[in-house]
Amino acid sequence: MTRRTVTVEIGGETYTLRTTASPEYARQVAAYVDATLRRVGHAAARAPHRAAVLAALLITDELFQSRARWARRLAETERRAQALTERLRAALDAPPEGRA
Repeated sequence: MTRRTVTVEIGGETYTLRTTASPEYARQVAAYVDATLRRVGHAAARAPHRAAVLAALLITDELFQSRARWARRLAETERRAQALTERLRAALDAPPEGRA
């Protein structure tokens, strides 16, 4: 994989990232972090470290909630697939209509 260098700005600071992701993706991620920092910035205006921790907590909460939604959807999909499989097996095992 090719590593690219991408310059981004987060919280008024410039960072140079080396990534295998596309530059556009790296910029989107950085913009999301920056927006989250700005969102919590008012709560920690005098403490950049506090703002970074609050932003990390918010982003991690979003990640965990997304994973939980995905796990619920996957479980539901697996349940439906199992039910369909059972119906198909029952239909294949049943004698043809009109013959008993």
